[in-house]
Amino acid sequence: DSRKAMSLMQRLRGEVLSLATAYFGLYNAIRQVGEVIRAFQKLEAAQNRLGAVFKQNMEAVRSEMEWLQRQSARLVIEFGVLSDEYSKFAVAAQAANFESANVRKIFLAVAEAARVNKLSMDQMSGVFLALQQMISKGKVTSEELRRQLGDRLPGAFNIMAEALGLTTAQLDEMMKKGEILADETNLLKFAE
Repeated sequence: DSRKAMSLMQRLRGEVLSLATAYFGLYNAIRQVGEVIRAFQKLEAAQNRLGAVFKQNMEAVRSEMEWLQRQSARLVIEFGVLSDEYSKFAVAAQAANFESANVRKIFLAVAEAARVNKLSMDQMSGVFLALQQMISKGKVTSEELRRQLGDRLPGAFNIMAEALGLTTAQLDEMMKKGEILADETNLLKFAE
């Protein structure tokens, strides 16, 4: 009797473990499907934003997406993240009348710096958000340059000062007065 009870308990234990394994397998499969759906939505949103930038010229959008794929592979940055950030940046830059070639140069220089500094995807998003905010405001402010960009990209403040041919004290004073424009010329100097 005790052997039969023990055998029954072992079989039950085995079946419970099998059910638990199946449950966790199903749970992981559902989670992965959700991740794929979110990645697709992010990619679709990026394509839509680029469609707006390029006035629905799908050949231009395709060209930008192919360029982003190459940069993603080269920089080893997740394509979904890179395309999402680039498309948001491109929208802000287009609204400020940046040339598309310069949008690429600025974006790529900052993405390369983020990669070299081994920024997390969240940190990289913060860097691009700071740049988008500068472009949208039309000026470089201490909030974006020092706190948002500088906290994530070491030396950003000094790089901007040097790029503009200013001392850090001069840059600080000019930013307080709202005299540093977040225009194509200044951001290209910063990128270079």
